[in-house]
Amino acid sequence: MKKIAFVLVLLISSLPIFAQKSLSSLTEENLSWRLLEKADSAYDERNFSRSASLVQKAKINRKEESKIYVDILERALSPLAVQKVGNNIDDVLAILEDRDSQEAITVIKEATYTKGYEYFSNSVQEILNYYKEYDIYPEADFLLAKIYRLEGEFSLAQTSYLTAWENSDKLDIPMVKYDILYELASLYKTQKNFDDYEKTLLLIVADDSNFYVNGKISPFLESVIQNIKKGTNLDKLFLLYRSDSYNQIYAYFQLAQIYEESGNYEKMLEVSTIGMLGAVTRIEQILQERELEYSYKNFSHFYNLLNNYDDVIEWGIENEIWKGFYDFGYALTQNKIKKLAKEVFNENAQYSPEEYWKKQSQEALKKL
Repeated sequence: MKKIAFVLVLLISSLPIFAQKSLSSLTEENLSWRLLEKADSAYDERNFSRSASLVQKAKINRKEESKIYVDILERALSPLAVQKVGNNIDDVLAILEDRDSQEAITVIKEATYTKGYEYFSNSVQEILNYYKEYDIYPEADFLLAKIYRLEGEFSLAQTSYLTAWENSDKLDIPMVKYDILYELASLYKTQKNFDDYEKTLLLIVADDSNFYVNGKISPFLESVIQNIKKGTNLDKLFLLYRSDSYNQIYAYFQLAQIYEESGNYEKMLEVSTIGMLGAVTRIEQILQERELEYSYKNFSHFYNLLNNYDDVIEWGIENEIWKGFYDFGYALTQNKIKKLAKEVFNENAQYSPEEYWKKQSQEALKKL
C-alpha cells in the first residue's frame, strides 16, 4: 500500500514538470522531421524494418513536440497584458519581447519562417491552432503506407494512404498529395479494384479547372473539343491551346485507357486531349529553356526536336506519354475524326521515341 502511494505521489509530482517541458528538451537528432529524414534514407536503402521503426518514432515524437509547442504558446498568450494587444503577430511578438518570453518568441518565429505570415493570416491564434494539429503527420503515414505495400500488407497500406490523403492539407509540400493519390491508385489497380482506381484518378484531375468545373466540362475543354470536331488540323490545335496541368498528365492517360476498355470513346477523347495538351505544354517549356531561339512552328518540328533530349524521352516513357499520343489518335478514330487521327498517327509513326508505338501507329494508318 505504501509502495503504491509512493508511486502515485511520484507521478503526481512529475505532472507539472511534464506539462511545462521546454524547447531545451527537444534535441535536433530526435525531432520528428529529422527522424523521418532518416526513415526515408533507410527506405531508399531497402532497410524497411528500420524505416518503419523510425517512422513510428517520428510520429510519437511529433505528438510530443505538438504538446510542448502548444503548452509554451498557451502559457505565454494567457496573461491579460498579452491578450490586450490583440492577435497581430508582430504586436504579440513585441509584448512577448517586453515580457522576455523567449521560448514563445522562438516558436512563433519558427512558424512564420517556415510557413510565412500569410499562411496564418497574420494571426497568433492561427499559429496556436496550427500547433494543436501539428501531431497530424501525413508524410509519416505516406512513408508507412509504402513500407506496408512492399511488405505485402495491402490493407494496412491502403489505410495509411487514405490517412495521408485525408490530412494532405497538413503536408509541408502540398504537391506531395499527388504522389499519395498516384500511389493509392496504383495499389487499387494492383488489387484489381477498378472502381476505386478510376475514382482516385479522378481525384487527381479534380483540381484542374481546364478539365471539369462543378461536374461539367470546362469552357476551355469544350472549346478544344468543338474545334477538333470542326476539323482543325494538328498544327493549329497546338498553336491555339496549352494546358499547364502537369501533375495530372499521367492520370489523364490512365483514364483514357479505362474509357477505352469500357467503350466510352467520348470520355476517352476528352481525357486524352487534355493529357496531350498538358504533355506538349510541359515538353515545350523544357525546349524553351534549352533552345534559345525555340518557338512553336508546327507539330513535326516540335516532335522531332524533343528527340534530342534523352531525359525528356525517359520522362515520356515513365509517364506513358508516347502511348498517350497514340491513344489520342485512337480516340479520334473512334469518334470518327479520321483526318486529324491520320495526322497524329503519321507524326507518331515518324517521331515516336518508343519503337512499339511507332509500329502501332503505322498499323493504325493502314486501317484508316
